[in-house]
Amino acid sequence: MEEEKTDEIVPYETQFPRPPTYEKSDEIQEFDASGQLVTTLTVMRGSLVEDHGYSYKDPSLMSEEFLAKFPESRVDISIPTRSHSWLKSFMEVFLPAGYPSSVTEDYMEYQIYDSLQAFSSSIAGLIASRAVLEGVGVGDATASPTTALLLSVLQDSTGRIATILFAARLGLSLEPECKRWRLVADVLNDAAMIFDCLSPALPKPLRVSLLSASAALRALCGVAAGSAKASLSAHFAKSGNLGELNAKDSSQETIISLLGMLTGTALIPLLTTPLQT
Repeated sequence: MEEEKTDEIVPYETQFPRPPTYEKSDEIQEFDASGQLVTTLTVMRGSLVEDHGYSYKDPSLMSEEFLAKFPESRVDISIPTRSHSWLKSFMEVFLPAGYPSSVTEDYMEYQIYDSLQAFSSSIAGLIASRAVLEGVGVGDATASPTTALLLSVLQDSTGRIATILFAARLGLSLEPECKRWRLVADVLNDAAMIFDCLSPALPKPLRVSLLSASAALRALCGVAAGSAKASLSAHFAKSGNLGELNAKDSSQETIISLLGMLTGTALIPLLTTPLQT
């Protein structure tokens, strides 16, 4: 008599269907303010080989452990590795975040001309400072420190008074005509440096008057340039990033002025006569 066959015990592992195959269903990419890819979210959907009736449409045949390990859909997150080049790092330090989309189209053109002006003004400023020191008697044993101090006080006082008068007289016209006053500020600054360079060649009474006029012109430059810069920065800050734009502009001016000072330091020893100055 044949023995009655008992049902075979299926191992626990074989009670599960084969792992699904996942295919990309959708993709979402996130970018930062500068337009650089930050994160990629990929939606993956799984499909089962429908053997023995297994299907995501009817999960009753599948255990909770299997569904937890192999869900019908999942989201894969990938973060790209960034390669920081020297040029890119340099631009991140000196340009606003999100450039060029965060500023107006004329921002870079203005900054190029402004940087050239700042570079040349740094060199001319060193030459003018040497001329002023020569005029007040640096290197002259008969010169008096008190005289130099009084001249400095006179220049400072003249500049402060000129600042108050200029702001009171032309304050309302600075913003509507900011481009014109930005140019006028550079002209006033250049004129002040020319006066400084001419001062050693004049007698002392005229020298004091010329240096006082130089201080007044420099003060007028400060008022005009500061007001015009505020209006222009508000125009450039397309994304409401006025504070950061001003901070980056200060960084640009600092590095340009430093390069100008280094270049001027190399050029000054070559100017050995008052005529060359």
